[in-house]
Amino acid sequence: MGRDNRVEDDPKASVDIEWIPPPPDLRDLAHTFYSVDIGSGLIEEPSPAYSAQLLFIVEGYAELTYAHGGSARTSTLFLNAPQLESGRIRVTGPFRAVAASLTPLGWAALTAQPADTIHDRVLSPEAFAAPTLIRDIHAWAEQPGSGSIKLTKGVELLVAVLRGASHPIKPRHREFVETATRWLGSELNPKLEALYDSLALSPRQIQRLSRQFFGASPTQVLMRHRAIRTAMLLSNPSLPQSLFDELGTAYFDQAHMIRDIRRFTGRTPADLAVPSLAQESLDPAGHGETAAVLKIG
Repeated sequence: MGRDNRVEDDPKASVDIEWIPPPPDLRDLAHTFYSVDIGSGLIEEPSPAYSAQLLFIVEGYAELTYAHGGSARTSTLFLNAPQLESGRIRVTGPFRAVAASLTPLGWAALTAQPADTIHDRVLSPEAFAAPTLIRDIHAWAEQPGSGSIKLTKGVELLVAVLRGASHPIKPRHREFVETATRWLGSELNPKLEALYDSLALSPRQIQRLSRQFFGASPTQVLMRHRAIRTAMLLSNPSLPQSLFDELGTAYFDQAHMIRDIRRFTGRTPADLAVPSLAQESLDPAGHGETAAVLKIG
């Protein structure tokens, strides 16, 4: 279970996140499934630049605002496209939801959309799920029932959405994404040369595929993941000292680190110690293989 934290914007709003491992057949499409339970009150805070998130809202709603304009209010079922920079989220509790944090392959299999073109926005279910499944989800959401039962069923419905993903991925594209994902998780600050050396592709092909699946060039993807992993580290002080030592070599100076963390998480390093929805979401357990370097055991 996640920690029960009091959120800085409203002392009455509590946050609990539970991480749920994906079924074996979906591990290439989802980093993790998870449930979110927020008590009565209002939460308004920065939302980090995470991968695409597939959500089923059991109770309540949220409003999302993106870095370069645009906003959306959540519906029962929706897909939050990859965020390339930090935005903001406003949640009015009580709020309960289940979600799947998608890998680049999960995003591609559901939408067939390039992440550098479609990002920082909400997609309605018609863009990624079969009409019969959408009807089933809305019908289930309207049924009376306890929160725990609805959350369990919600995970089953999201699993069905992912298993129904209808866009095939070319083997060479899959190989690129899997190689790049291993590279991102190999070190806190992996070397760009290691990625290029591990692929039998031209630099132009690597740049193109990185934008298509990760939303940006390898340099920018590394910058984003390094900042988010550093934020995970700073918000989880129980992680090994060796990782904190490595953090000291990942940035030119403190100003460089603060600038990147603020760009991709919306927070300063000092903010990461404050209980919040974002702090809960920065558990390495929720970020798949790209956070492997931070995982214990």
